[in-house]
Amino acid sequence: MKPAAILILIICACLVPLGFGLESILLIPLPGGLPFGTLLAAVALVAGSAIPLALGRKGSWLRRTGSLVLVAAILWLPLGIVLSGNASLNFVQDPLDSAFFWRYTAVLAAVTLLTIFWAGIEAFFRRSD
Repeated sequence: MKPAAILILIICACLVPLGFGLESILLIPLPGGLPFGTLLAAVALVAGSAIPLALGRKGSWLRRTGSLVLVAAILWLPLGIVLSGNASLNFVQDPLDSAFFWRYTAVLAAVTLLTIFWAGIEAFFRRSD
């Protein structure tokens, strides 16, 4: 259970500045022009998608699904950079690329939350046995 707790703390640490809109922190440019807030969002997605891997049993449906979601979360930032053409994820060229990326983000977030919820239910029933 300890790895899952660490992942939850990482998610909370990333989402607090994002949730409160601390622009002075979020807009700090990292090497390559990547804003710190974008990095925080990517880390939160990856940490959230790793929770089912930490809680699921080997070979279970949850672990297989969690692996796919983890790969999708890892690809989130590179995909955004490729589609936007810049590290800031400012979509100024093609509105279709922007729409695709934000749909991808919404689906990824929803599936990540669903797998976290499922992992929590599975862990709860495993403990009650």
